[in-house]
Amino acid sequence: MLTIDMDGLPDEEKVIRSCKKHTDMTFFYRNESSFPIDGTSGELHGDFDLLKRVLAERAAHTRIRLIAADGDVLLAFPSYLYDFIEDTHARAIHHKIEGSGYVYRECVWRRTIRLREYDGLFSHAVDDGGRTPADIALGRLLAPVDLAVGHREKYERFIEDHALAVLLYILNIDIKNISNRGGEASAAVSQKAYGEKILFPWDVVGALSLMLERMLIDRETVDEVLPYCDTPERAEAAAMLLSYEKKHWGKQRAQAFVLGDI
Repeated sequence: MLTIDMDGLPDEEKVIRSCKKHTDMTFFYRNESSFPIDGTSGELHGDFDLLKRVLAERAAHTRIRLIAADGDVLLAFPSYLYDFIEDTHARAIHHKIEGSGYVYRECVWRRTIRLREYDGLFSHAVDDGGRTPADIALGRLLAPVDLAVGHREKYERFIEDHALAVLLYILNIDIKNISNRGGEASAAVSQKAYGEKILFPWDVVGALSLMLERMLIDRETVDEVLPYCDTPERAEAAAMLLSYEKKHWGKQRAQAFVLGDI
């Protein structure tokens, strides 16, 4: 993960060169006046020139964390492909853009991030598929700065509709392990599309807590995921899912569910 201190006069050219190697980047705004969050305008105002340049350099899937004195913002930007098509008959070259990543990046200006515009693009990210919709939805729900009610409901509905896929993603469970609805999970959050190990870089416990508190996970999904939570790194998630199951359905797992090995 690349970390940039925006109040420490970063070497912008070095950041631009480094950003091509990193999917996840954190921008620190420690000076309160440099990145105020008012929570009402639907926009963030501050110095986002470097962020805009970084996003222009990266057409790949990118996750950004903005840390300010009075709150965080978690944003994900889908990938896109910018291509040229030569029309030999018309002796012209046409521009072609595939993927929603380009329009998402247009929400970031040098002095403004248009959050309402960003939230309004979600259906395009869903059409793209892959892991990006989960990143966008969870990021905005975990740090809901200027998040309108309608957009919040839309993000929650997506997570509820794809609860299995999202859980596999944030808990880093290989989708091939799930037999019953593996096709659904694969389509919703594709591992192969990115050629890398699935790993959600933000707050996994926070994301799971959010899903449980808002009852976005059904009983069938809990049944399918729990057997794959018997590893040390998933011990806390297992305990949370077991508590959720008992609270809502009164189900007590038999001792055969081995937590003692983790």
